[in-house]
Amino acid sequence: MAKFCGNCGYQSDDTAVVCGNCGTPLEGAAPAPAAKMDPKFIKLGAIALAAIAVVVVLIIVFAGGGYKSAVGDVFDAYIENEPSILVDLTPDYQFEMGAKESDIKDSYKKAIESQQEWWEEKTDKDYEVSYTITDTDEYSEEKMEDAIDEIEKSIDAYEKATGKDVDFDTELIDEAMEVELDIVVEEGDEVYEYDGEIVLIKIDGNWKVVDIDI
Repeated sequence: MAKFCGNCGYQSDDTAVVCGNCGTPLEGAAPAPAAKMDPKFIKLGAIALAAIAVVVVLIIVFAGGGYKSAVGDVFDAYIENEPSILVDLTPDYQFEMGAKESDIKDSYKKAIESQQEWWEEKTDKDYEVSYTITDTDEYSEEKMEDAIDEIEKSIDAYEKATGKDVDFDTELIDEAMEVELDIVVEEGDEVYEYDGEIVLIKIDGNWKVVDIDI
């Protein structure tokens, strides 16, 4: 059946959707089918979105939880008697000022053994230690300046006393905080709970330990 254009009267065949003369859409013509996206592109898009979500989660976890990992490492060192873990958490400037890895390791080993004996006194040899972070006190700008000043004074004193240059830039210090802890030592029905604190400093993106009171 022929179709006639309502605009110019031109006769087109029954399969035409627009007038062959003026291009006007013809009545009764089916609308053009909507474009379909290739399923493989849909799949790739979903994968890309998932990857972005993972990256965002990792940024949140590591940006906000890095200090928690350092706290966990401290307890691992004390519970498992691994002073080398604490050596790795020692601020770089201490090594630059002549501290020997072996001396630091020996010092931490004595501290760990003393702490373990104290835990045993409170419960028994089969004790378990757990902790909860109850609060964090991030250093204010003024407190950070004071802490950096003290480090710089120590570096200056070491350089004057030894004549050696300390290769450490205090501008690498990003932040510092005091982490308040609730520590529980238990063995069966024996439970001992007390407060602790760990002072951390972030140097070039890595959390280091300044002081441990657990």
